[in-house]
Amino acid sequence: MEGIESMNIDLLIKDRTINEELQRVQKELLDVILSLQKQVANLTEQLKENANKIEGIESMNTDLFIKERNNNEELQCVQKELLDVSYHID
Repeated sequence: MEGIESMNIDLLIKDRTINEELQRVQKELLDVILSLQKQVANLTEQLKENANKIEGIESMNTDLFIKERNNNEELQCVQKELLDVSYHID
């Protein structure tokens, strides 16, 4: 009997130790998960900010292309006028 009781006590101690270790590991995993969720949230926010910046840059780029095209058209008109005036002067 004493042998069985001793084995039961040993098993209970091992069970308690294993449960404590399991709880410790679960807490560590939960901490890691929470940390990763915060990192994902931060990266998501940075991604949104960068996407907004890219939109702004693309918009400015489009505006610059339009201005460049308008300036080129104006320059071509002025060049044509100069050629017409030069042709009439000669």
